[in-house]
Amino acid sequence: MAKQKITSAQINTPIFRVELTGSLANDYNNDTMAINVVSYDTHGAVSGNTYVIPEDGYYFLGFNSKYDNTYVTTFTGRIEAYIYKDTNILASGFSVPGGANVFDPTIQVSTIWYCTAGQVITFQNRMQSTANTPATTSGHAFGYRIA
Repeated sequence: MAKQKITSAQINTPIFRVELTGSLANDYNNDTMAINVVSYDTHGAVSGNTYVIPEDGYYFLGFNSKYDNTYVTTFTGRIEAYIYKDTNILASGFSVPGGANVFDPTIQVSTIWYCTAGQVITFQNRMQSTANTPATTSGHAFGYRIA
């Protein structure tokens, strides 16, 4: 692959920022977060609940997910957050927020990864418990092309 010359204007360029909502089912399955507000999208690459990589390069991707406090006060399992590229996990994090007086636990994950044009980025959550009610979640995600 030939090296691509990057101009100083292209380095650390914000590509997208979105606000997310979702709900966790207590089924051990990943749930894709819904993109409900697009703060900015420099390439028009937000499509449904995904971000489609517009051009080859290294990207800094981040995801923050906050969980509803009415749910976690009785939670006994674990909650997880993922950044996916197509079907591959790029980054993951988890929290074990069980017990009383635990309010609004947040998981933050980020990564730097080489992506090619057309690859699809999604932001997902999963609950590792079948003994609790679903949680509502909110958060945001962002991406920068860094090289």
